[in-house]
Amino acid sequence: MKAVVKIGGFIFSERDASEILRGYVEVFYELIKKKWKIAVVVGGGRLARERIEMAEKLGANNFFCDLIGMEAAKLNSMVFIAALKHHVYPKYIESIEEAKLALKSFEICFAGGMFPGQSTDAVAAILAEALGADIVVKCTSVDGVYTADPRRVKNAEKISKITYKDLKLLLEKLKFQPGSYELLDPVALKVLERSTIKLHICNGSFPTNILKILLEKKEVGTEVT
Repeated sequence: MKAVVKIGGFIFSERDASEILRGYVEVFYELIKKKWKIAVVVGGGRLARERIEMAEKLGANNFFCDLIGMEAAKLNSMVFIAALKHHVYPKYIESIEEAKLALKSFEICFAGGMFPGQSTDAVAAILAEALGADIVVKCTSVDGVYTADPRRVKNAEKISKITYKDLKLLLEKLKFQPGSYELLDPVALKVLERSTIKLHICNGSFPTNILKILLEKKEVGTEVT
């Protein structure tokens, strides 16, 4: 089986970041044992936002800010590569072709940003399509898709299953709410929908959610089909 996992860069800023990262490493070891082929895309998180903000204040244009975000995500991905040592492709991948080659010899490879102007969500979706992945797991700061931002709206209801069509409609509604939470990049949504690749959105603060989804087939977070 083949999967793409997107890990939000927010985990590097969590209070117990080291424990969460250790949990991810254990999860990846388990998937390696089970002979899964995994491409992992890591977000830039706070590091990217802080450096981009600095660059903007100094007059950097959007293209250069995109490059900064990409490099921050690559730096975060290197933390995982260092932890997994010889079990992982020894550098972050920088192209679709490199990802394909990497997974021929290794069970797992990592990527950060890859294309200026596209989020790491989009990178994960394009990788999934190119690699013929069975599923994409997005590990984010909320535990699924809600009818509204659960951090702002108390009676927001969690949606356990949703179609790409309905998710698109929901995102269009939410984007008009100031400070609304980001669920999925529009480019990523379009790519996954056209490829009919199943997506699971789950709470990335609990790495074992990945095992529950991929190995135990449990209903965790939100399933998008």
